[in-house]
Amino acid sequence: MLLLLNLALSGVADALVSMLTLQSTMLASFQKTSSVDANRMNGITGLAVCVLISLLGVSLICYASKL
Repeated sequence: MLLLLNLALSGVADALVSMLTLQSTMLASFQKTSSVDANRMNGITGLAVCVLISLLGVSLICYASKL
């Protein structure tokens, strides 16, 4: 059960990082000039992804310690 949960959470983490990479690439490709807004959007999204991945890791550790 723990192995399946670990695989599912790693898939979620992979999707979050892929979404961040896609956003960064699209903002860099379709933007005519360097903008503070693009950097701010990448920073906010990166922070959200880091927090979510950290929460996934903590929840997995808590679940594993209960077993």
